[in-house]
Amino acid sequence: GTVDTWFLTHAHSDHYGALGEIIKKPACGGLKIGRVVYSFPSLEFIAQTEKASIPYVTPFLENLARSGLRVEKPTVGGVFDFGESLTFECLNDYDLSMRVNSINNAGICYRVMNGGSSILVTGDIGVEQGDKLLKMHPPEKIKSDIVFLSHHGQCGVNKNFYEVAKPEICVWPTPQWLWDNNISGKGYGSGPWRTNYVKCWMQDIGVTRQILLTQDAALGPKTS
Repeated sequence: GTVDTWFLTHAHSDHYGALGEIIKKPACGGLKIGRVVYSFPSLEFIAQTEKASIPYVTPFLENLARSGLRVEKPTVGGVFDFGESLTFECLNDYDLSMRVNSINNAGICYRVMNGGSSILVTGDIGVEQGDKLLKMHPPEKIKSDIVFLSHHGQCGVNKNFYEVAKPEICVWPTPQWLWDNNISGKGYGSGPWRTNYVKCWMQDIGVTRQILLTQDAALGPKTS
């Protein structure tokens, strides 16, 4: 198989882990990867702000360097072109002044255009980076037909960010237990996560379709 470009949003293993397993294999296990696009803060910054990530990100970066794969760093406003109608535009870079939720907030967001349709990829950014994006860009740059909800759909950006994005479709990159807010099998709504609040936000915004992984998602009961 062939991957033209592999985008990484931020330095958490659940977002680079699949690539990490592939590059451990000789010749990437036969998978042809044209380039890897990412922008992580320094290991020193990661060690200062989220030391627990160091044992994972350090070997990943070492293996990536050994793999010989072409690496590119995205820049704000930079556009990656794929054919006549498909583009990925980088909307931000990491901000070393953000010391709250620092690695998630260091995530890179992309606005994808495919013909006349737009997709916003938010990674795991939090409130702080979401608010900064709203200040950096006019509303029409954030507005998108499809939005991948940040941080697996909960404890990510605030509602005001989604109100500006105003998607028709939202995608939940969310496991079933988190979608159900189900802790340790105790049942729907038993957990501490804010998934159900975000479901209500989507209803309020007027999202017409919600996709959970590869399936359409029923909203479930509305929670105030």
